[in-house]
Amino acid sequence: MPQKVNGYLASDGQFFETEAECARHEYAQSITRLCEAHTIHVENFFMLLREWNEEIKGYYHADEACKQSAVFRTGQVKFADAEEVLPARDDHKDARERSKDAPGFLELAFRRDQ
Repeated sequence: MPQKVNGYLASDGQFFETEAECARHEYAQSITRLCEAHTIHVENFFMLLREWNEEIKGYYHADEACKQSAVFRTGQVKFADAEEVLPARDDHKDARERSKDAPGFLELAFRRDQ
């Protein structure tokens, strides 16, 4: 029997009662596709996103209030800017070198105890 419903349908066919839940699902799906395309472990990315939530929100709110673009935005970094902002390689003489082929944190699969 047909039933009248109120809610939101995501592009993948999932139903949500609120627009916010549907939007979150859509963005999560987009982020998942981006992570997969760039060999970034999705669970690790979302774990960092949740843990760094306050700092990330604070950065974006502060950035929106600035007149000039942030140096680290994609396509905004110029070689000279990077030299001014990033420390010279000599500053890290005691840092361990890792193989350029070794996976980074966001590429590794592991589960953290909840």
